[in-house]
Amino acid sequence: MRRKVIGRRGMKSRNLNRRRAIRHHCLACSNFRWEEVVNCRAESCSLFPFRQGVAEDKGLSPEQRSEAIRRFCRKCLGPCDPAQIDCHTSECALFDYRK
Repeated sequence: MRRKVIGRRGMKSRNLNRRRAIRHHCLACSNFRWEEVVNCRAESCSLFPFRQGVAEDKGLSPEQRSEAIRRFCRKCLGPCDPAQIDCHTSECALFDYRK
């Protein structure tokens, strides 16, 4: 799915699936420095196990990836109805997978 997301040098159009969306979000969080993603210490982040895109090697399923995105979005939005994640930040790489 093509999505306009924030890149290192401004807005970019990217073809993102859930795995790539998580990797892109983690890169954006670490100011687009891959070594920061690899050495990330935010173990409480629901995306942490998926940040390098190789969660399958650790026995994590695509369904767990989807649930991790939903948990991350709920935490980002603060208190809200869990059935209704109403985010308006369409530049977020996770936007299409929040529900």
